[in-house]
Amino acid sequence: MSSSHTVETAHKYSRKRAILWALLGVTLWVQVALKFRHPWVGAEVYSDRLEFWSVRLTWLVEIGLALLVLATGGGLLLARRVRALMNSEVTSRNRAQALIVGFWIAALAGLALSVVDAFRALAADGAIAVLVSSSLGGALLTFAWLEIRADRDA
Repeated sequence: MSSSHTVETAHKYSRKRAILWALLGVTLWVQVALKFRHPWVGAEVYSDRLEFWSVRLTWLVEIGLALLVLATGGGLLLARRVRALMNSEVTSRNRAQALIVGFWIAALAGLALSVVDAFRALAADGAIAVLVSSSLGGALLTFAWLEIRADRDA
């Protein structure tokens, strides 16, 4: 792969990564909004255990993949040179900033959930889903926004 082609490929995949991560972040926040409507004890009723486990496993896989791409910068199936260009110093700084935002969202969501729990008991799975999905979604949206802004300013 020529040098200019490698740079173009890295730039193209960087833009796609930002858009995909934004979509994933929005998806997680939509799930939080839907989950927060009924996070109370006994609020969710599944027709059978298969439905329960399919919902739970789908969420676990989605969160696991989101954590993997956020931790590594994504692009694990791309050529090493392309991935190295995609994960530049600016991108590393943007990802670090996104992780900081995710931490603060987790801390604030945890505080909010503890206040809500004081008035109405929360189911553990609902509270955990709200906490993890909101913080991870916020980190992904922050990263996507910073990357799109950096791409526009370049």
